[in-house]
Amino acid sequence: MKRIKITGPISLTILIIAAVIITSGCNGTTDRITVEQADYLLSSYYMLRGDDEIAESRAAWPAYTDSITLPTDSTPATGRKNNYPEKGQKTDVTIEKTLVTNVYKVSSVTTYPKKDSISSTTEVYFILDADEDGVYTSADYICDSAGTRNDNLRSTFQTEYDNGTIRYEEIIATTADGLSSNYAEFDINGELSFPTPDSDGNWAPADDGTGTATWSSMVSYIQEEESGFWIWTNYRLITGTRYYTEITSGSDITKTSVSYEKCIERDSSNQSTSDNIIVFLKRLFNDNTTDLDYAGATLSETVIRYEILPTGKKTVNSNTLVKDQDSSTIVTFTAAYEEEADGSITSAGTPVAAYPE
Repeated sequence: MKRIKITGPISLTILIIAAVIITSGCNGTTDRITVEQADYLLSSYYMLRGDDEIAESRAAWPAYTDSITLPTDSTPATGRKNNYPEKGQKTDVTIEKTLVTNVYKVSSVTTYPKKDSISSTTEVYFILDADEDGVYTSADYICDSAGTRNDNLRSTFQTEYDNGTIRYEEIIATTADGLSSNYAEFDINGELSFPTPDSDGNWAPADDGTGTATWSSMVSYIQEEESGFWIWTNYRLITGTRYYTEITSGSDITKTSVSYEKCIERDSSNQSTSDNIIVFLKRLFNDNTTDLDYAGATLSETVIRYEILPTGKKTVNSNTLVKDQDSSTIVTFTAAYEEEADGSITSAGTPVAAYPE
């Protein structure tokens, strides 16, 4: 049995964790996992297929196009932008004055069409009225509550799903803060497997050497779900990192991203409620595997590539591997989705399961 140890932040950890799946009673010919049973493994694919804002990680209020007069007293300033960030979506913003001079608290909430599995995305952050003109524009910047500039800081950044689960996101680095160079374009037809880290256990996307990348970001996320009854409970935990970049040619922008994530599911039927997924993960990641019950535990890895061309055509390719305790693949889920600018779907992107002989 291979051991897994967490030695750094999520963004690094998921790239150096060995591709190991601990299962009980699963193999290539029996106990097959179907697409329907593995919907939770494919949730990020479904999300990127249906929503562009998630890949871009730019849900904040678009002050560069829509300015708002800042409040002068305890009455908040509000605004709404329809069909933003994408058609059919709407974003509402509330801005409150704080006790610190020229610092304001911004709450931006995007809601989605009923056809999406996502309910809303919320970003809460502080801004400094840098030019002291009393208007929120692109001249102002994101800061901490004391007014010190920090473009990546969010006090809240989360996406809520229709099933009630919440995905918590953290902006690790962006063009505005943290990246020494923007990322090169991510090939939509590139490898759908985890990258190989260097000798120090690190990995990073290739830098843009052409100067055409105008915005890049790196975001880590984690999502936990619990379902079942008092005598039977499933715990699911998804953790991943998403890399995104925009390539500009004249007025044309090509948007691409790649995501790497792990998902673990823990069936705790007939077990103590204290032996939940968090306890299981802590013991597993710290090599404390003595008397650890692996029954009902499954781990998988997913790679998702995403592209939107200047024409508006969207493509999403995904690959999910589920393996047994000997690192033998028991099922592979692949999916390819294409949508034209007019909304017509040229490839439905229904995930397909492939089982080894």
